[in-house]
Amino acid sequence: MPKKRPSLAEIHGDVHFDGGASGVGQGEPSVFPQGKLLQIPTELLSLEKNIRDTFSDESLDELGDSMLSHGQIEPIVVYQDGRRYVVKVGHRRYKAAVLRDIKTLWCIVESRFTDEAQQIITQAIENEQRLNLSSRERESYIARLLELGLSQVEIAKALHKSAGWVSEALTASRFLQENRGALSGLSEEPSTRDVWKASTLSKDDFQKAVSAAVEQGGTKDVFKKEVNRRFKTKGFTAASTQKKLRIVVDVVLDEESRAVSSVLVKCNDEMLQQFVERDIKKFYSKSGYDLAK
Repeated sequence: MPKKRPSLAEIHGDVHFDGGASGVGQGEPSVFPQGKLLQIPTELLSLEKNIRDTFSDESLDELGDSMLSHGQIEPIVVYQDGRRYVVKVGHRRYKAAVLRDIKTLWCIVESRFTDEAQQIITQAIENEQRLNLSSRERESYIARLLELGLSQVEIAKALHKSAGWVSEALTASRFLQENRGALSGLSEEPSTRDVWKASTLSKDDFQKAVSAAVEQGGTKDVFKKEVNRRFKTKGFTAASTQKKLRIVVDVVLDEESRAVSSVLVKCNDEMLQQFVERDIKKFYSKSGYDLAK
């Protein structure tokens, strides 16, 4: 016997739930408290800007059919804007509902995003957990967060990803911008990882990898194969020997009180600078020094 699906009230026990509410739609919409779970007519909902450029028609069809057959398992998150409600989280569920002419949706009313960075991070986490973004979409939103003033370490922490993951995406984004013409002959978009690997190759090896991939159809798989072949044989030698890194470390110690007054690291590679500073502090902390805040 199949397990009974829990009600929305059971799934979302941390929000107010009014099972007898008829939703909104008659007269002027009210201002609902944050965390209120209610039904809102789909026609009163609008879309917030989303980091996804495209939504698969097939996946929306499947989601819409599931919502018709089994109901809406998870509510969407909205904020009120005048007489309408704007979708913060749940763009695919909203689009699927419109596609299948579902009249109302369960929604949780929250406040607006505080800024663009919060909006991007929230939508990024949702999309990464539910339906993978394309490589270009992922690189684009990470680059935008960097433009908004977040460091690579802050981006990684906010997205619950590794610093290397963020660094690869940013490197791939820059490399694609610089080599868009050379890569235009490919029939499929390569992955972020493969673009990053291509960025470590010498200019000559990169051009040979692209040419060989185009001759074999230009798919992402053949591009990956050609890049990997050159990446494995030459590794980082061509790229890394052309980049000079300078690191300056200034540590002020008070031996009498066993305290570290300050740690200053300067480097022309932001990610490396963060790693060096972190490891220096970790070293002195394990050696019994107090770290000044």
